[in-house]
Amino acid sequence: KNLRNTGGQMNYLAYQDESGVSKEEDKFIIGILFIKKEDEYKLRDLIQKVRDNNHFYDELHFNKTSNLRSKVYKELLQNVLSYGKFKFHMIVIDKKYIDYKRFGGKSKIGRSRVYNKFTQLRVLHSIEKIGPGYYYIYTDAKSSIKEDNFTEYLKNYTNFVLMCEGYTQYIIKTVEPINSKKDDLLQLDDLLLGALSVNHNNKCTNENENENKKELAAFVRNDMLHNKSRYEEWIFKTNKNKIANP
Repeated sequence: KNLRNTGGQMNYLAYQDESGVSKEEDKFIIGILFIKKEDEYKLRDLIQKVRDNNHFYDELHFNKTSNLRSKVYKELLQNVLSYGKFKFHMIVIDKKYIDYKRFGGKSKIGRSRVYNKFTQLRVLHSIEKIGPGYYYIYTDAKSSIKEDNFTEYLKNYTNFVLMCEGYTQYIIKTVEPINSKKDDLLQLDDLLLGALSVNHNNKCTNENENENKKELAAFVRNDMLHNKSRYEEWIFKTNKNKIANP
């Protein structure tokens, strides 16, 4: 995409996905990969080289494992983490604290409003921390939980809050659903989110698959430990018994 840097503003790309949507998982987790526009093609090239080296052109998906996939995922993450020019921010919400009545119940629309609110909360705090610029946010188009005017809400309400809080040079330009199967950076977001979600939601019963996932998780966790400025893991807590509608 041809994003012109107008008026000296920095351009940021953000790739957003979620984990823990199923009823079997205790935590609902949202993860966002942030990169500067100027670093996009280097990252895409790193991923493409790993694909070419391994003759692997399927979708990168943390929950899909095999010996080849594990090799590809590890090599890819090693290269990306060595490059290091990214931020990965997540928010972890314990479902037992969510008062769904405040969002319209546990229907699909109620769950999508919970998703909307916590995605907006994570995006807002990330943008305020990363800095001024234009933000272009890409989400997974096939996600079943995105309802209730998600893209308009995320863009317009977050921009409104940023303006009210005095962050006038922090602007979301677009929120666009894209096909994750066709975008390597959204797939990279899935790998990072999957690896960092293992500590919170790991229901895998296949021992070999479990070991592969744990190895990737430990690898990314170790990078988080040594490069803390790249990551933010927000464990959302409340002093009340239930999370109210913020």
